[in-house]
This record gives sequence, C-alpha cells and structure tokens, in this order.
Amino acid sequence: MVVDAAACYRERFARLRCCSREGFLGRRDRRDDMTAGGHTLPMVQSGFHLAAREAPQSWRELRRRRSSPPVRMPVARAQTFQSALEQAEQQFRAAASVGYDSRPLNLFYGLSQAGRAVAAAASRLGPDDWALAGHGILARRLDTSADIGQVAIVTSSGRVGTSFHRLSTVLDSEIPDCTLGDVWACIYESSAFEPLDSAEIFVPLEVSAAVPAINSGQANWHAGASSANVILPKALGSTPMLTVHDYLAHYPALRGWDTVERQPSAAVWPEEGQPLTLYWEAIAEQGMKGLDGRRVRYRGQTYLAMPTIGRALKPVHPLMAWWAVLFGLSMLARYQPDRWTAMINIDQNPKAIAIEFLLDEALAAVPELIDQAIDAVS
Repeated sequence: MVVDAAACYRERFARLRCCSREGFLGRRDRRDDMTAGGHTLPMVQSGFHLAAREAPQSWRELRRRRSSPPVRMPVARAQTFQSALEQAEQQFRAAASVGYDSRPLNLFYGLSQAGRAVAAAASRLGPDDWALAGHGILARRLDTSADIGQVAIVTSSGRVGTSFHRLSTVLDSEIPDCTLGDVWACIYESSAFEPLDSAEIFVPLEVSAAVPAINSGQANWHAGASSANVILPKALGSTPMLTVHDYLAHYPALRGWDTVERQPSAAVWPEEGQPLTLYWEAIAEQGMKGLDGRRVRYRGQTYLAMPTIGRALKPVHPLMAWWAVLFGLSMLARYQPDRWTAMINIDQNPKAIAIEFLLDEALAAVPELIDQAIDAVS
C-alpha cells in the first residue's frame, strides 16, 4: 500500500473513531477545559500534562539562557538571540491575555521570533546562514475553504534562507505542500486529546522502552537486540485495508523493525489498550544511537515517533508542526477575520472546541519545544 491509498479507508476509520470521544489514546484521563472570555480555565490535567512544563517554567529557562547563550557567538548574533527571545516571550504573554479572535497572531509571531533565536544558536549555521529573512510558507484557500482543515499550506515556493526552510533543515524536518488538517494531526496534544478530524490516521506515536522478551528459542535473536513498545491508534485495528506493516512505513524512525517471531508483514493490530512491541537486531541499531535515535523527546517524559506527510521522506519535527499550524491560523485571523470568527464560534462550528484547545495548549507547549530545540541545535 502506498501513501495515496490512505483515502480508501478514511471514511470507515472516521466512523470507527467517532464512537470513542477519547480519541486514539482512550486510556488517558481528561476533561474539556472551560473557557470564559477567551481565557482558559483548566479543570483537570492528564498524566501527560502533569509531567510537562507549565509556561512560566519554560520561559524562566529561556530567560536563564539569555545571559549565557548555549554556544559562543559574535556580539550581533548573541544580541539577536537575546532580543528574539524577549520578543517571543512578550508575544506569548500577550497571547495569554487575549481571546481566540486574536490569539493566533501573537502565537505565530512569538514563535517566529523564537525561531530567530533557535537559528542564532544553531552550531551548524555559519556566519552567512543564521540570519532569517521571510516566512518561507504560504496559506492558500483562506477565503474558499469551508472546513478549516482544508486550508492549503504551501512550503514548496519558499526560499532556502527563509525561516521555515532554514529551521526545517536544522531540525531535520520535512513538511511538503499539504492541508492544514494534515499537519494539525502531527500535533501530539491535538491527536491524543482533542482531534480536529476524526479521520486523522498518521499521528505522533508514543514510543517507550520495552524489556526484550527474547530467548535463544525465539527466532534466533542475538544479544544486543533492542525493543520498544509503541501505542498505535486503537480504531485502526478494525480497518482491514491497512496493515501494521503498511502503517508503520510512514514512520521513518522505526525503519527496520521486526516482530519477535521475525514476521513483520504478518504483524497484527494489538488488542485495545495494549502496545505493540517492536524489535531491532543489533546491526540495525548502527547509527541510531539506540532507542533514543528512534524517537524524539516531546514534552516532559513523552517520547514520540513522528510521521511523514504525503510523499515526504523525512518526518515532521514537532516544533515545525506547530509552526505550520499557527501560521495557517494567523493568516486566517489576519486576512479573513469574518471567516475566522465564524470558525471559532462554538454555537455553530463543531470543530471550534478543537481550535480553542489547540490555542490553549500552544501557550505552554510551544515555549517548552523552543527550549528543547535550542538544546538540540546548539
């Protein structure tokens, strides 16, 4: 099965998934946040959120960096690093104080400024490469898309030195031309707790270490083999048109996986709530740095395998998924304010709650990811 075949089972999967309000990871505890006047009133925190940072903690860590940048850099580069982080923090503080009508504008431009700090800290960017110019990403169909998920995100026309393309290179991320819904599905909080679309299929997968259940009598596995537990979308197990083997082909970091019986093509969807244990022979681990080479740390102690979009060869980096989504929402709010107001109207649009949820989550998620990205590139 190839990527384009996914459309064949989207409709059926949507019917399966709508039966579960919990979404893919029904084992999590959650309740919807309540909002008043655009301000979040949290009612309960999941285990994931309890392990993740709150926004003030992330901004404190980012402020701590400013007096001691992570790498040696010329004065002008250090000043950009410091000033960009200050502007990013101010934008996010402003975003927290306004309603959903305007919040995307502050969030995106805060992230955009933080991107300049990430580029300034990137050790692989030379003196002629670190300064960013232009967005490098476009949003189309803003005035014609009835469904927010069908807004077009265009990345193919951006120049190499633009913010989106330069940071995608530094973070080893690839987002081809796609829809807003495609990249929205790559945001972990949304896919796990409040999906925009019940037909989301290729989403971030939780990957955790597993104790290898291997002995000399099991398919001749050798010492040094590694293993991991992966949480798969539970509703897909009832979709016979998509095999586990075909599904995991969209996760490059998991390449070379096998089953304990050494029959990956015959792997079956696990029972609901049960992980699928994957194995890698020791030789397949060369260059992967073990399990941590196969997953990306998200917030707190959550580790993910990120999917590809469309025909991309590289997976989406979590920060760039947020970048593309917040850019699309900011363009709607800025250039189509009447349509944006209608999209966030909870009395008329059933997807408005998912939009609100994402804009609330961004306040804490994005600063933590910015801090992690600075560590990753420096």
